[in-house]
Amino acid sequence: MQRFCFRFDVDGENCIRNGVPKLLALGEETGIKFTFFVNMGRSVDRIAYVSKVLRGRSGKNAQGEGVTKLPNAEKLGKMNFLKVGLLNPKAGDANRHLVSAIAEAGHEVGLHGGRNHGNWMHSARRWGREKINSELEWGANAVEEAAGKKAFGFSAPGFVTSKSICEALKANKFEYCSDSFGDGEKIGKLFGVMPNLPVNIVGNGGVGFVETMRAQGKKDGEIVREFGKKLAGKEFAIAYDHPGYAAVKEIELVGKLVDAAEKNGFRVGTMHEIAKEHIV
Repeated sequence: MQRFCFRFDVDGENCIRNGVPKLLALGEETGIKFTFFVNMGRSVDRIAYVSKVLRGRSGKNAQGEGVTKLPNAEKLGKMNFLKVGLLNPKAGDANRHLVSAIAEAGHEVGLHGGRNHGNWMHSARRWGREKINSELEWGANAVEEAAGKKAFGFSAPGFVTSKSICEALKANKFEYCSDSFGDGEKIGKLFGVMPNLPVNIVGNGGVGFVETMRAQGKKDGEIVREFGKKLAGKEFAIAYDHPGYAAVKEIELVGKLVDAAEKNGFRVGTMHEIAKEHIV
């Protein structure tokens, strides 16, 4: 059976407060389920954030590669952009009622990083095992307390991972991770250690699919057609974006993409459902 999931990474306050409710409403209207990887901590490493803004590096991913994406101020709106930089509020941990609402509606809640999304992106590859375990345990406990159930899956901020992180995920009883991306990526074990479900409908350089399409100036019809091409020949398809943009500004388009997946013969559900079928 062909399966499709729309994976949403909940990076910050705008994602969870403004984006998640729109996706929950879409799910209630259509009966479809999503997977949300929730950052329970803060959004940005302030030092890296300021440096990035000053150096104009908003067009690069966590690996330093050039990508096609929208400016942060345009995605978030100027007020939210300033709020992130000045106040750096917590995401999931400060909005536990919404994490609970995700779980109560039957969607999957996974963990996205640890105490600080930006700090993970810029520093996690250098962390020792004790630090990694501390971050994972804090995040996993915060998700379980808010959602009322444990997180089966994990995604690293910026797809920044390592063998040590994978070993820690396995030791902390996560069932799978989703820490690679690319159209031709296959399900397998990351670093030979951790079962990995790759994102295979994604923008260039690991940017959200919808965001990249809009940044390239594509209209709805072009995006739906491009999406259909990416579905072709896939046994499983996982599309990737963020609620702060895709739900807040493009919720109708998200609905069209899910509808296109169903019309192409895919059963729409969560990543955990895919994992149960494909991971032994």
